[in-house]
Amino acid sequence: MPRIAIAQSAPVSPPAGTARAADILVTARKVEEKLQDVPLAVTHRDADQLRDAVLTEVEDLQHTAPGLYIRPASGQGTALVLQMRGQTQFDTLGTLDPSVAVYQDQLYLARPFGTNLSFVDVEQVQVLRGPQGTLFGRNTTGGAILLNTRDPELDRLSGSLRSGVGSNQTVSTSGVLNLPLLRDTWALRLVGQRTRSDGYAVDQTNDQALGDKDDTLLRIKSLWRPHRALTLLLTHEDIDLDRRNGPAELAFAAQPRFADTDGDGTPETPFDGIGRLVVANASQGMDSIDNYLGDPYRAQNNPGLELESTARVRLWSATASLDRDWGRIQLILGRRDAGDIANTVDFDSTPYPVIGTTFVADYRQHSAELQLTGETARLQWAAGAYAFDEDAVEATGGQAAGGGNVTEFAGDAEADSVGLYAQGSFALRPALNLSLGLRHSADRKSLVSRNRVGTAQTGLRCAVPGVPDDAPCERRFSNQSNRLNYLVGLDYRPDDDWLIYSTLTTGYRSGGQNLRGLSEATYQPFEPEDVTQLEVGAKAEFLDRRLRANLALYRSEGRDVQRSILLRVNGFTSTFTGNIAEVVIHGGELELDYTPWPNLALGAVVGIVRPEYERYVDLNGIDRSDEEFAGIPETQIALNAAHTQPFARLDWRNSLNWSWQDRVYNSQANIRDFAAAEQAAAERALTQSAVGLLNARSALIFRNGFELAVWGRNLTDEVYATGGLGFNGLGLAVRFPQPDRQVGVEVGYRF
Repeated sequence: MPRIAIAQSAPVSPPAGTARAADILVTARKVEEKLQDVPLAVTHRDADQLRDAVLTEVEDLQHTAPGLYIRPASGQGTALVLQMRGQTQFDTLGTLDPSVAVYQDQLYLARPFGTNLSFVDVEQVQVLRGPQGTLFGRNTTGGAILLNTRDPELDRLSGSLRSGVGSNQTVSTSGVLNLPLLRDTWALRLVGQRTRSDGYAVDQTNDQALGDKDDTLLRIKSLWRPHRALTLLLTHEDIDLDRRNGPAELAFAAQPRFADTDGDGTPETPFDGIGRLVVANASQGMDSIDNYLGDPYRAQNNPGLELESTARVRLWSATASLDRDWGRIQLILGRRDAGDIANTVDFDSTPYPVIGTTFVADYRQHSAELQLTGETARLQWAAGAYAFDEDAVEATGGQAAGGGNVTEFAGDAEADSVGLYAQGSFALRPALNLSLGLRHSADRKSLVSRNRVGTAQTGLRCAVPGVPDDAPCERRFSNQSNRLNYLVGLDYRPDDDWLIYSTLTTGYRSGGQNLRGLSEATYQPFEPEDVTQLEVGAKAEFLDRRLRANLALYRSEGRDVQRSILLRVNGFTSTFTGNIAEVVIHGGELELDYTPWPNLALGAVVGIVRPEYERYVDLNGIDRSDEEFAGIPETQIALNAAHTQPFARLDWRNSLNWSWQDRVYNSQANIRDFAAAEQAAAERALTQSAVGLLNARSALIFRNGFELAVWGRNLTDEVYATGGLGFNGLGLAVRFPQPDRQVGVEVGYRF
């Protein structure tokens, strides 16, 4: 019977002396199989490919996988926002869920904090594109990213050490030690990494580095095999992220305008451009906010303000696997705590208190999955049951317009989810397979809200509607939902080199609560978002398997799409989420890998996304269907090359990776209500023009295990930003610049 596995996979090497591409093994259907046999769009990268391309963290995957766009959350250096095939969720609140799921060693990481994981001792990464509503369940309307770290090896002592220095006083050190304690029975694998950096920007007011890092990672894995058919894998991971946020660049400031509030014919009350007025008043008219529309890497923040961004993540998992004649049984238990999360952001990036926020949170999740997989001559199948629960405690504080309005959003959120799934691929004929999958999911969510609003002069008052004046300021909100998702697919293999397939899949993103509610209407829960996708694709190999081409074309429809909108309620402004859109997305993706001779590997990736709103009416009843999509570059291209020149005692390996994306609107949502002459300027300030980033690495790899490498990122020194926010009530737009050119050197040793 074919081997069935989940935890590990590795390329199968071609015959010596040939240029044929190696077979790639993936677990996109929870059964180990060749990438070219999987009738799904999957991108696979192993550790060597990631290192060659100087892709060191999860965020970097956007430079190698089509249709994937990742950026740091606005003002939160420890969290990521992921978009795939036009599906996204910009906010990181515990009452909301992402549309792209991240799994580490089969454990779902529900919260984005700490997901920008280093690729230290990662064996492979799989990017599953499109809804994964059956096998990978809830919150995968866009796709899933599977990170597989290396398991302990039972038969040999091995390890590695790496240390490097780079731009901005960056120092990184990592080590791996594999210890076989009982040969063929028990082994440990210890992994550690420490990265420190002085940052890529400077706060001139406070003389602080911005965008700095002081991160540590410790991972311990234990593999016990008391019997050839039984294994127990235990994992503990400890991540500490201690950073200052990168700079928030003031990209646009509106001219102040006034309203005649007392009717005497003289306008006296500002109703936008407040940020400009606050600066002028604070400096007795001797300063202008225009003075801060300058160098994005030399910010000038509020005096004494610490722009911190911290998180501490603890992960525990246990995977028990039992092989039987008919297949494999797996039980996967996990817990993940994301705590000590704190973010302080000075959005206007001036020395004056125009607008700033603080955010603190703790999350705790538990999950359990019973998984059954098997394969016969005509049927490959997977089935299982999944349970998940999460508790979140969050608080967000904001102050705007020089201490005028103050908000304090605080609440405790709970989420419970259970699911049953089954999927199989049946050989109708030797070259024709039918795939069918079903999953039933049930979700229950609740929120205890304690929101308060007020001013610096009057203090805070309860903003939760329906709470009596003499009662504690809190109220419970809840909702529940269930979904039946399916997959139907046909794939046909006319010969050994071709696979043609078509799939109809569905997925959903669970509903939830509005943490930042301010009225009965804005506290209303939102329902799940549903996606249906039709995909056709082809996978082929040419030139005696030296050229591999994978093509996917898709059309997806989104119903009850969740969108977050900035609204002003009772004089206070915040974002609220509702099911306010219907979306149609067309797209295509092409991946090429070419090995013209054994020592040269070439690759190309193209991703095209064309989204359209069929309906988009916001919570104020305004039709916004003509607006462009935020956070979605419509075209992405990546090219890579790696060449190895062997010598007597070493190999010289040189690699290049160039990734390009066209313009992308960076704001969380399209802004409105600037003055007519200023609206276009504000939108331009929040739009990143097309940009191409070049990475390179050159390494001497000695036969005795030593390695010396030099590397560079963004070698053409492009200035670009990811993410942005428009504060139309203040007349401001801000964006978040990313690091400029980075270069470094690295020394490593393997044994």
